Amino acid sequence: MLLIEKLRTDSKLSQSEIARRAVMHVSTVNSIERGRLIPWPGQVEKLKGIMLALGWDGVSDLFSEVSE
Repeated sequence: MLLIEKLRTDSKLSQSEIARRAVMHVSTVNSIERGRLIPWPGQVEKLKGIMLALGWDGVSDLFSEVSE
């Protein structure tokens, strides 16, 4: 599981809600969380902003593997 998915699920938000807030397609969020898509820099910045608002420390890599 990637840190971005853990933060999202801990915050009880759906992929659809993250996609809406980031103004991207839900399939893009899904592919990023599954590690099938490397996000573009603009997508990374949008996702970082959302995760910061959800309590992410801003230091750890959003796209690194974490334990559940």
